[in-house]
Amino acid sequence: MQLNKVTHDILKNFSEINTNILIKPGSELNTISTMRNIFAKATITETFDNEFGIYDLNEFLSVVSSLDKPQLTLQDKYMTISTEGSKSKAKYFYSDPSVIVSPTKDVNMPESDINFTLSESNLNQLQKMAAILKAPDLALIGEKGPEAVIPLATGAGNAGFVSEQKQTNELLRALLGSSDKQVSRLADIGTS
Repeated sequence: MQLNKVTHDILKNFSEINTNILIKPGSELNTISTMRNIFAKATITETFDNEFGIYDLNEFLSVVSSLDKPQLTLQDKYMTISTEGSKSKAKYFYSDPSVIVSPTKDVNMPESDINFTLSESNLNQLQKMAAILKAPDLALIGEKGPEAVIPLATGAGNAGFVSEQKQTNELLRALLGSSDKQVSRLADIGTS
């Protein structure tokens, strides 16, 4: 199996939310932050046959990226990462699922409280401003919010709803990817 660029980018994004991941059989990936306040889910084109854990997702992605056209061969306790037509390969052992923070049940997202479009350039601008100002909070405010907010994103939300996140960087990383975003208040997500 080969991971395509989109799947690699999704895993890189997920590594910013949580450094480990439990991959389950099928073609759906999900992750949850260790604080249990950010959940991400993606459907990929590849299909995994077995469940396995990766403790250090950045390390795994570095190993995969270091090889030209890497091939993943899944075994019971490890995977072999090799280059097509080469004798070079790496044995990458899976992590025990008990040490991985992962969603323990399917999350049915409630109806979104805010829907908005955020361009990549505006997201980059927002990240720079947050870093410069060392801003601990990020507020997502609908069209009916205060007029003093710089209009980096356009959209609509429930009147008066403000979502403040203490983990600005985690939230910004969760927003990477497609430009259309939805934010919902979450109840019980559950983790292992």
